[in-house]
Amino acid sequence: MQRKIQILEKETHNCIAQYLINLKDSSTKQDYFAKAWANAVSEGLVETTNETDYEMKFVFR
Repeated sequence: MQRKIQILEKETHNCIAQYLINLKDSSTKQDYFAKAWANAVSEGLVETTNETDYEMKFVFR
C-alpha cells in the first residue's frame, strides 16, 4: 500500500521532507515511518541521532 509521510521539525513545525512510501499491506505505521526516516537520513536532510527533534505523520491529501 502506498502512503504519503511528512517529516516535521517539532520546534517550528516546518516540513523537512515528504515521501511516498510503498510497502506491503501488512506493514505497520512504524514500518512506514522507519522507511521515510531512512530516506531523509540518506538524503542528508536529518541527522540520525536527532530523530527525537522530528515528528512524522501520514498525509491524506
